[in-house]
Amino acid sequence: MACHAERSLKRYSQKRYFGPTSPSQPWHSTEVRPTNARASEITKHLSAVAAAGLQALDCLQAGQHAPAGWTEQQIALLDRAKRPKGELLLSVEPPIRKLIEAAR
Repeated sequence: MACHAERSLKRYSQKRYFGPTSPSQPWHSTEVRPTNARASEITKHLSAVAAAGLQALDCLQAGQHAPAGWTEQQIALLDRAKRPKGELLLSVEPPIRKLIEAAR
């Protein structure tokens, strides 16, 4: 298993339900209200960035390099995530970028 990516994705997916309004409804669901669509997009970007950070940490902790092509995919993800969304910037992007680059 390259960089324990499957384990970190599983770990992340278990943590991504931070604040459900009901036990079966994820926090980032767009089905609650139409006004949540923008927040949902932002949350999806943040979720993807967090998952990439966990994968990079797994690589670093295992003393392994990231698989070929993975770093470039994650850098592209970070580039998309760092674009402003309304008045919000994802301030976690720079440290996650450093983790991903360290896992090369």
